[in-house]
Amino acid sequence: MLNGNAIRLSQSFEVGAVRLLQDEQLSEKLMQVMQQWVRAQIRIYNPKYVLGTGENINKVFDLLELKKGKYATRKQLESLKDILGSLTLKQRIKIWGLNADHADIILSACTLHLQIMKAAEVNNIIVSGLGLKDGIISDLLERHHSVPAADFHANDRFFHE
Repeated sequence: MLNGNAIRLSQSFEVGAVRLLQDEQLSEKLMQVMQQWVRAQIRIYNPKYVLGTGENINKVFDLLELKKGKYATRKQLESLKDILGSLTLKQRIKIWGLNADHADIILSACTLHLQIMKAAEVNNIIVSGLGLKDGIISDLLERHHSVPAADFHANDRFFHE
């Protein structure tokens, strides 16, 4: 959890859209552990929104036709998940223009983010347009080459729209 630029709480869980797709039973147990942690640790801070990062949630925002830096509501994610869930994999590819990599895990990505939002009792999610790779590169540049993260991220659309 971030408060301004400071990290207040951090926890990693072996839960993700791909894992949800591959092993639903294991992921359900891990999801419950994650939700309990969010309820116990995060909710007490009364967060205003969830920050989603990574390729899958960025794709969800593309499908919702939302610009980076704009919020999506829990209702919007639920609606998109329902619509996509009513389609076959081939239909998701053809109708929504998804590539095969996204077409099969996009529902899991929606489920994962919705569960986090519900556990935190948050109705909005925002994305920066950045992913894990961007964060790692930014961190390496800052640590080893004295390039401030702000300079690296200044090229990202999130900060300019």
